[in-house]
Amino acid sequence: MGELFVINSVDDLLVDINSWLRDKGIDRQIDPDTDIIDSRIVDSLQFVSMVVHVESLGADTDIEALGVENFRTVRRIYETCFVSAGYPV
Repeated sequence: MGELFVINSVDDLLVDINSWLRDKGIDRQIDPDTDIIDSRIVDSLQFVSMVVHVESLGADTDIEALGVENFRTVRRIYETCFVSAGYPV
């Protein structure tokens, strides 16, 4: 896996997720508002792997409680999973 970053903002998470995508062989850069699901950047197995990766960064990733909708974009992931866990807004 690529270098881990300290996540203090949406931009930090974006850098990390783009690095994760490259590590998975996905040759696509995303922005904070790219819909990861609708654009089919990841398949269902990669999506689960991405959620596990985000959780490894210290985020609260309870999909059943948070809903898949909150994992559609990097911005939503940060606002839902990181800010709720006490990270900076």
